[in-house]
Amino acid sequence: MAVTFSNPRNRAEINDYPLGGNKRGKCVFEVETNKKGERCLRTTTGKPKVDTYATSVIIVDGSDGQTYILKYDNLYGSITIARHDFKNASEEVTGKNSATFWRTEERFTELFLLFASAIAEEEK
Repeated sequence: MAVTFSNPRNRAEINDYPLGGNKRGKCVFEVETNKKGERCLRTTTGKPKVDTYATSVIIVDGSDGQTYILKYDNLYGSITIARHDFKNASEEVTGKNSATFWRTEERFTELFLLFASAIAEEEK
């Protein structure tokens, strides 16, 4: 069964994020926008780690309690689901053997509506 997503946003703070070993601390996920597009930044203890650019990016909560990044690519008409470490989500998360959903796939619309919801929330 695929993970469902909720709470789309451009910034998320996690106070009990695993930092390595036994250490836990604060982690901030933010979406950066510039002329190249959007990308997600993850900052824990210092310089932010960055993901690749996409047309639009949102941060969401998964029904499994994890944080995920959804990346929409308008050029190819796809949405890719990435884990909190920017690696592609597994089959257990996506419900199929790929982390990318194309416009022709049924789940694409469900994921795309999360982007619309995030934009509506920003405009409030």
